[in-house]
Amino acid sequence: MAVFSGSVYSEMLNMDTHLVVILPEKTDGKPLKSLYLLHGYSDDCTSWQRKTRIEQYAQEKNIAVICPEVAHSFYLNMKFGQKYSDYIRNELVSICEKMFNISKKAQDRYIAGLSMGGYGALRTCLLDPRRYAGCGCFSGAIDLKALVSATEEIPDEWIGILGDNVTIDDDQDVFCLVEKLSNKKVATRFYVSCGKQDFLVNSYKAWVKRTSRLNWDITNESWNGTHEWLFWDKSIKKFIDKVVI
Repeated sequence: MAVFSGSVYSEMLNMDTHLVVILPEKTDGKPLKSLYLLHGYSDDCTSWQRKTRIEQYAQEKNIAVICPEVAHSFYLNMKFGQKYSDYIRNELVSICEKMFNISKKAQDRYIAGLSMGGYGALRTCLLDPRRYAGCGCFSGAIDLKALVSATEEIPDEWIGILGDNVTIDDDQDVFCLVEKLSNKKVATRFYVSCGKQDFLVNSYKAWVKRTSRLNWDITNESWNGTHEWLFWDKSIKKFIDKVVI
């Protein structure tokens, strides 16, 4: 594998931002399938490479893996901060498909993440599912409203992301986005996992309940595990094996 770690300039963010890109060394010249892999709240763009066997899995599947940096933004356009949603949804893909030998076809593009990044992956995909062949969410902070309401004292970071009134708009609510698409044909393949002992397991259960009636390609899996890297390493392997075709 070849690993590139450095900075790219983002017009959306109006600054340089860190990026880790993992590329197979033997590609036969054809454009690669791509997986945009999103980090969690306490991580950064290097965490997937450092704490899982993602390089090995990417080599086995011959795919490019792109890990962006978004700080504590929840992959949203912050009320008092950077427009990370616009960056992830639009600019990042354009930058990577220009810089690297990556396919521009939606059927070759995937997105996944853990915890905060699981929420970011689901929301990004549900806003425009035609752009992604597959989406993975591991121990995801899926129910953002429940997560915010569970906080007794609203920290400054929530205000920075959601505004003074800490309001979650419909396009920031995964369940509202699911409802909006519920009567439409969604070709994206979804893989969602959560440990049975994870503190976010109720978000996972709410997702399973809300999506059980949909005629979508969704695999939901739960096994013994907490909010930790052993679970996420197993999850990303399952996602790549089941979803990345």
